[in-house]
Amino acid sequence: MVRVTLLEVETPVVLDESGPPVTANDIAAFEALLGRALPADYRAFLLAYNGGFPRVTLGTSEDGKEFMLSWFLELHPDAMDEPYTSRLCTPARREADYGWGLPDDALVFAEDPGGNLYTLSLDDAEHTVRFIDHEVDDPFDSHRVLAHGFTAFLQLIRSVNAQAALDAEQQDQERESLARGPFPAAVEAQLQRAEALLPEVRAAVRRAGLAVFDEKSHFSLHADPHSRHVFDVMLWLHETATGPCVTRADMHQVLQGWVRDRPGGFGLKGYGPDFLDDWWTARFDEGALEGEPKGTATFTPAARAALLAALRPRLA
Repeated sequence: MVRVTLLEVETPVVLDESGPPVTANDIAAFEALLGRALPADYRAFLLAYNGGFPRVTLGTSEDGKEFMLSWFLELHPDAMDEPYTSRLCTPARREADYGWGLPDDALVFAEDPGGNLYTLSLDDAEHTVRFIDHEVDDPFDSHRVLAHGFTAFLQLIRSVNAQAALDAEQQDQERESLARGPFPAAVEAQLQRAEALLPEVRAAVRRAGLAVFDEKSHFSLHADPHSRHVFDVMLWLHETATGPCVTRADMHQVLQGWVRDRPGGFGLKGYGPDFLDDWWTARFDEGALEGEPKGTATFTPAARAALLAALRPRLA
């Protein structure tokens, strides 16, 4: 792990892994291939780090919008202009391969997780950095300007401490939404019916969600015991609201109803149906569900009683 400093200017960027070392002669050979000089700060970046993978990948551009990096491209002296390369190459080579409308001086120096491009304009006195959405067929100059200069671009990336503080703040907000936020409309309707059987049901549901969050730092359901408990609660609420004999397809609809439907509300941010299918099969195998796995199912009396007994202590 190394913090990036360029020409005695410290940046917030920390690289978990940098590229293989290159020499000043290697960089000069690349400039000769380009037919133009690299900006001094970017040349210093290659000489000191030669690309690499940033620990924090998020930043905020001069227009106030977020962007995300995956990696900075590396210079490989023995493969500076290979076809379809994922390394540094001339804009002409990349344009010949992909036809993205790049001018001759637009050096692609980084990519995002979707394969979109970050370019450095070498002939521009300000060395403008642009974000190029490769799926948008717009003129190059109309693409989003992120910064004026490579060092200025690096200064837009969040520091490790700033990202950690933001993550902590977002986690606090997420936990608060699970503890006190309004339930999704579909869940609220089921809770109103279930309160006659279990007056503490709202607190029990919140406790189930918080148990998942406290283990993972996010509320998403997988194959862990806390997630399986939430799936059980989903089925019990649905049975209580609509009656027994629930199908697997019904449960998929129930799962969608647990997705958060308003900012600051209780609920999942998304869902993975495969984990629900695994839970469904496992609960039949364990004898907690009776019926037919490919048809309708209901909790056995013993499993239902055990679930209710488990919900009440969770309120303590």
